[in-house]
Amino acid sequence: GGETELIINKQRRGPVGKIDLIFISEYARFEPRSFREIK
Repeated sequence: GGETELIINKQRRGPVGKIDLIFISEYARFEPRSFREIK
């Protein structure tokens, strides 16, 4: 898998920020990096 960063710069009435994600190629999806470290 590979690591990436999702940046949320604008969201109506919601928080902004950054989320560290990891790509799980086996399932073709992204998961929060911290979630993957717990498994």
